[in-house]
Amino acid sequence: MLIPVSLLLLAHNSQGLQCYQCANTDGKVCPYDASTFTSSSHDACITWRLGNGSIILQNLVSAADECTGEKVKFWSRFIDLYYNVYGGSVNCCYGDLCNDGHSSAHTSFVQLGNKVNLPGAGFGLASSAQDFLPQPVNNGNCEKYFEKISSDEWMPDILVPLAFDRASQTKVGVFYTKLGARNNNNDHVIVRIVNRAKQNLTMYSIKMFRVGSVSIHISKLEPQRNGGGFQQQDGKKTSVNEVIDIGNEESDSFQGFWISIKNDVTISVGRIGDKLIRPMVTYSDVLREGPDEPYYFGLTTPSGTSASFGVNCDMPGLHFPDTCVTDNDCEEYPKTTCASEPLNSGLDPGTREKPFNEWMVGDTLLKSCFCKAGTVRIPESRGCYDPIRKVVTIRDGCFADHHCAHLPNTICTLDMEMVKYNMSCQCVPGHKPFEADPRTGLIEGCAPLTAEDKRTVSGCSRRFDIYGKAEWVPETIFPLVRDDARDADVGVFFISLGSESLNSNDDVAVLRLLDERKDRRKMYSIKLDRRKGKIGIYESKITRNFFFSDETDKEVASFTDYQTKTQMESGYVGFWMMYKYEEGYGGKLSVGLNGRPFSSQYAMVSWSDTSTSALPSLKYIGFTAGNAKTKIHYGSNCVLVNANTYAADQYLPFGLENSFDDTKKSALSSLAESSLEIQNPLSNPWNYLSAKNPSLAVALDPLAQAQQRPQLVPEPVLKSQYLTKLRSLLPTADNDKVLNALNSAYRSFDN
Repeated sequence: MLIPVSLLLLAHNSQGLQCYQCANTDGKVCPYDASTFTSSSHDACITWRLGNGSIILQNLVSAADECTGEKVKFWSRFIDLYYNVYGGSVNCCYGDLCNDGHSSAHTSFVQLGNKVNLPGAGFGLASSAQDFLPQPVNNGNCEKYFEKISSDEWMPDILVPLAFDRASQTKVGVFYTKLGARNNNNDHVIVRIVNRAKQNLTMYSIKMFRVGSVSIHISKLEPQRNGGGFQQQDGKKTSVNEVIDIGNEESDSFQGFWISIKNDVTISVGRIGDKLIRPMVTYSDVLREGPDEPYYFGLTTPSGTSASFGVNCDMPGLHFPDTCVTDNDCEEYPKTTCASEPLNSGLDPGTREKPFNEWMVGDTLLKSCFCKAGTVRIPESRGCYDPIRKVVTIRDGCFADHHCAHLPNTICTLDMEMVKYNMSCQCVPGHKPFEADPRTGLIEGCAPLTAEDKRTVSGCSRRFDIYGKAEWVPETIFPLVRDDARDADVGVFFISLGSESLNSNDDVAVLRLLDERKDRRKMYSIKLDRRKGKIGIYESKITRNFFFSDETDKEVASFTDYQTKTQMESGYVGFWMMYKYEEGYGGKLSVGLNGRPFSSQYAMVSWSDTSTSALPSLKYIGFTAGNAKTKIHYGSNCVLVNANTYAADQYLPFGLENSFDDTKKSALSSLAESSLEIQNPLSNPWNYLSAKNPSLAVALDPLAQAQQRPQLVPEPVLKSQYLTKLRSLLPTADNDKVLNALNSAYRSFDN
């Protein structure tokens, strides 16, 4: 019997915990150069490993400080980033010298959060310590109970149809059992899973032992080579130890279990009280060795084992209380829809015991009633409401496009200057705000740009100021556009430094160019220096030593132009940038004035990165400043004014021609007249993203829910609002007397 966790930890604390200490630096190699230390003020030993298993740190720590799930996750991620590896791990253990580094399984306990857990199984999730101790259970409220004594059946004589669970899209069976008098430690019960035709040539078998282990097998009848019939073969596929307790002779209580089958391939076993997404053991029959269509399950015992069973039982705890299947399940909760995750991430924590950001892996397999797009949760309620009563002007707060529907040519998009919601109604590309109402100051929509507008900062779909920031990776980031004709990543932006009297003479506008991962270890930068009148290209990299890292900007090309500097002090000046990568050659970055020919031959400054670390593509342009005291005015996603074109209709909102077909362009222009929601505006190339809160952009996406495939439900719900009987036929027998006896004894199965 397991000793309670708290007593074990108390014993360690009173005697002092002994751990290995070693850091893989200064010529030391862990764990071979480790020393032992004893401490009464620490209660855990810790080990840091690289993905290949190499030890880089052993130490004594306080479990409450360093062994929480959050800290373990943080330091594991730190190892990957710092050492540029994958699969770094941090492990805490609680026994003397348990962090010896020679094995990853020297511990009896693993602490996650504020709970001390035992190693578990199923989906890689740890089961709590109390799950391994005897649990109070009832007899399951089953419709039928029976006994098996040394049955040694290949095919059980009682078969129970599985039920279909609409919530998890799996077939489910529930039973209760308890072992009889002890014979030996090999005492166990067997669950057979067979197909619709009740064939016994191949079956899934689940074996549950008195010693606490559970295993999944594929059982087959193999023909003998020399003829003479078939031979029973039983191949173990997976197993876990010390996860159940059905061998307590002092208890008269049954232990309840569920089995589930996903897509007729993945078999899972769990305890009653645990959700369907929390199995003890799982096996996926990817080779399809088992029955083609699992349909029934039966219960039996091997020779020498006796056990009692209950079937057709209540099925409590298989789902979360808020689980839904379709939108109809959410009708009683205002403005909600059935979904796997919030449509407004960060604003809708959901209605489960834990908020959505604390859900465990697999929790989204059971859907919940989340707020519809553009709504938020009513405090202490399962319903939602729309906090935006009416948007009255450009830059007014919004959650979804329909909030901006009555402001012509506007969409709801990210706005970092909008407090709380970070979203506002703004002009669609190719438009500019109406003139403000002279009495109220309200701007009630946007109008198409004129040919003259397109040459100025008015041609920028986004204008903003950067002040009080000098960031390595900027918070304000826009996606670049892929120009397929030139096979290059391109962008257009405007800059105004303002008068020298408002800013210091050392003001520097800084633009960071990042890849699709926003990798902070290497970027390209464009800097415009007021004092030097210089436009420069920089290679921005992070260099590392063991404990520290340095952020460095190395100038690789520059051009001095005091005339452009003077223009930026009196107003906005537009620039284009283009990055073209060629395999085996590298990437070429060019920067030129907007209005000059859009070609690297006419660029103000160019540079080619021919190193092996050249970025294959650029996806984002970020805006910041050289020091926190600088205030710089920016415009982004602007019209490309190409000197090679003269007709007014050749001025294009940058990225629009590459990112939208005629149908989408028409939908944008008629948005004010339509109540339909367009595609997610935050995925469009003119909307900037928040690097510090990327989930917010996804959260406010008014995506329609994917249509669910209709399920054929042969019979009404069984024992649970989500369970449906597949079929309720009894096994047949050649002997009419046996068949009649079974039909009479177990007629309750036909309910």
